[in-house]
Amino acid sequence: AEYMGRRAAAAEVASHVVLKGRGAAVARTQDINIEEFSLAYGGKTLIENATLRMTTGRRYGLIGRNGAGKTSLLRHLANGDMPLPEGMTVLYVAQEIEGSDTTVLDAVLAADTEREAAMARY
Repeated sequence: AEYMGRRAAAAEVASHVVLKGRGAAVARTQDINIEEFSLAYGGKTLIENATLRMTTGRRYGLIGRNGAGKTSLLRHLANGDMPLPEGMTVLYVAQEIEGSDTTVLDAVLAADTEREAAMARY
């Protein structure tokens, strides 16, 4: 199969990351900085020429429509397909949840157990 101007093996076409730029940890930090990467699944480009920057100590969430590449990105990070700071590991836990009428905001707020406990006290 052809992918991004080159011949790709079947396994690559199924889920594939192309790193054009650099991806490395800044010296003496655990921050993630991956520049100019693309991600495809099933021959379809999901993310193209993107940069991923994550600062140690902050929390991040991935939000996007179904099929946008959120899960594929996390899987490739966890599988070591993308450069991470030395000594850093990523654990990817796949989970399926049943749909509900709960809004995203309510779900995020409910996950904050300290906040929920404080709200119950008042």
